[in-house]
Amino acid sequence: MLFAAANLSFLFTDLPFLQRFSAARAAGFSAVEYLFPYDYPVADIRQELSDNALKQVLFNVSPGDWEAGDRGLACLPDRSDEFRDTIAQAQAYARGLNCPRLHCMAGLCPDLSDARYYQTYLDNLAFAAESLAADGIELMIEAINREDMPGYFLADIDEAAKVVQTLREAGHVNVSLQFDFYHCARIHGEATERVAQYAGLIGHFQIAGRHGRHEPDGASGEYKQALNEAAMRAPGRFVGFEYKPAGDAVRGLDWMRSYAASLSF
Repeated sequence: MLFAAANLSFLFTDLPFLQRFSAARAAGFSAVEYLFPYDYPVADIRQELSDNALKQVLFNVSPGDWEAGDRGLACLPDRSDEFRDTIAQAQAYARGLNCPRLHCMAGLCPDLSDARYYQTYLDNLAFAAESLAADGIELMIEAINREDMPGYFLADIDEAAKVVQTLREAGHVNVSLQFDFYHCARIHGEATERVAQYAGLIGHFQIAGRHGRHEPDGASGEYKQALNEAAMRAPGRFVGFEYKPAGDAVRGLDWMRSYAASLSF
């Protein structure tokens, strides 16, 4: 069985951020994730988690200056010092929120043929993994499709899996793959085969329908086989609902009925 987590950067966005925790609890969720918590004190978020009996399962390391166009720093050779600062910040938040995993965005790469970016990426991830291991925190990396995020460094799930394998072979066993069904569908057109292939590397899932990034289409069962495969091969993982509701977020949860055999609150 897989377990649902509300992504509070995508769901219940008609409410202020700190009010979304109670909305998630009222909708039946017992776990949450979101993009970035850094505009809010740890104590305030921790109180919302406690008041609503919610588990914090994932958030992102700061990507740099999002408004200025940053989408992560990990691959950028001239910003390694800043990257290390973002790891320290994220680790402090994760420690305070008892969050077991952090997603580290790779960044936008101006020249994919330049080997410096790949080596910088590996070096920075190795640093992050070693630092996070002291608190038992898992470091996640995710392939993001370049239609949604042009120029993103890590845009192929097979390549992401190779990075995880390389780092694990170097002793960084707390590095895992964040497998997003939406991005997989946009990049590769299918998900079931790659879930089966990389199950041992996957630490977290996310999901959205491939068209419009709305709710998965429960009627067509687009991801049914892939989710069943994930539930069998990677049981106990969380699935972040990282989609933009087409209408009311709570009514939109009806899509889950078609996936009840593999996915639960």
